[in-house]
Amino acid sequence: MQYLLTLVYILLLSSNINAQFNDTIYYASGMKRTVEIIDFDKNTITFNYLNIDGDTLVAYVGIFPVTHFVCYDDLGILQYDSKIRAIETFQARKLSKSMDSCYVSPHQVSINLVGLPFAIFNSHYAYTFGSKMQFSVLSRLTYTPQLFYYSDYVWQYGAGLGFKFTPYYSHYFSLGIDITPIAAFKPKPDIYTYVYVPLSLDLQFFISSRLGLAIDFGAGQVFHDEDADILLRGNVGMTWQFGPKITLKHDY
Repeated sequence: MQYLLTLVYILLLSSNINAQFNDTIYYASGMKRTVEIIDFDKNTITFNYLNIDGDTLVAYVGIFPVTHFVCYDDLGILQYDSKIRAIETFQARKLSKSMDSCYVSPHQVSINLVGLPFAIFNSHYAYTFGSKMQFSVLSRLTYTPQLFYYSDYVWQYGAGLGFKFTPYYSHYFSLGIDITPIAAFKPKPDIYTYVYVPLSLDLQFFISSRLGLAIDFGAGQVFHDEDADILLRGNVGMTWQFGPKITLKHDY
């Protein structure tokens, strides 16, 4: 009778140990380790294990040497698989990227900061509207000191008003085109007048929801007195967005 009771006790103890230590850690080396995982985060797994003397000890392992790990309940039912969780996280991130979002404000001001120390002023203002913020009324202002009159086609004062179309937005940048006629003049040594009608490509890189980098360049016809020619243009400036932020989501 005593032998039978001892056997039942051993079986119960063995069943309890198996119930506790039924989680598995899979290492990159190919080793598998049966443990009881008690905690984990994105960097470390904390677990209990049995040493060669049968004692329960606590150990830690970093995520780097581990391919994945699984956790079961006392009935052997899978509760957590880090490999499945990693796949779900990757798919969620992929879906998030396909449904990209960005913040756009109706008022955008861009100024070329590089030219300011040389008294060169080049800026534009855009009032943006539309269901997907795809339309803008665009104005440009420029000033160039006499020191930089390296060509007859460099004017001192210029102002323009035109239209911009932005068909693409993402979290990181936007892409658009604009046509902005510019009326300009140069008062010295003689008074020269200009009418410039360029078509420009507009790129804007978003640093934050309020700050960005604007790059625009293009070409168009410039009329200078009785002469006409094709003139290239370009500008790089910091952009500030003002007004209420509008969240855009696109599935490109």
